[in-house]
Amino acid sequence: MKNLAKIFMAVVLLAGITSCVQDTTVDEGFFQPTTEITISVEDANRTALGAKTDEGTYPVYWSNGDKVSINGIASSALAVEGESQLVKGLFEFTGDLVTPYKASYPATEAAGQVLFAAQQSYVAGTFSQGAAAMYGESETLAIQMQHAAGVLQFPIKAEEGAEVVLKKVVVTNPNGKLAGLYNAALVEGELTLTPDASAINTISYNCGDLALSTEPVKLHIAVPAGEYEE
Repeated sequence: MKNLAKIFMAVVLLAGITSCVQDTTVDEGFFQPTTEITISVEDANRTALGAKTDEGTYPVYWSNGDKVSINGIASSALAVEGESQLVKGLFEFTGDLVTPYKASYPATEAAGQVLFAAQQSYVAGTFSQGAAAMYGESETLAIQMQHAAGVLQFPIKAEEGAEVVLKKVVVTNPNGKLAGLYNAALVEGELTLTPDASAINTISYNCGDLALSTEPVKLHIAVPAGEYEE
């Protein structure tokens, strides 16, 4: 069985504008200052997909282990207890943060870049952790983050009586890039993304051994926001 799909479609943004940063404190540690930043996201839009609302949008929630970076300095991993859906995540940074503050999710090693995962995996009801990239920049620690990713959401099923196990979906964009590092900037408040020379045009989406039936299973694959056509 050939488990290979080439997908060319418009990307639908599943979440709206995010984040403001607040409640900043500084603890003068023995070696380096530690800054604790509470990053909250408006309208409950965070990093794990929620159920579709009556308005037709999809709330996204912070996930356990999430990290953000500011100017290439990664935060501590977020600790989420149980099935909590956090309105605010407390991220701790060790080191000197200087302006302008350039914030990325997931954490990257360079300021002004976001990372789109080339390897993603099926997670029931949501997308891979770290796949829904966000970016923001500010002269203060009140950082308004924006979603850099769109999410391909599509159902897949087997014909009645067929025994089908889906192992992998490969998403290819022959006319541009899909994964890797992108240079990010805000121009008059609008997010612009430019693929780095190392970016690639393929995403490999691992489904494990996903048994399909006549009931559709929804796959969620995150890609750079925009429109894609053959």
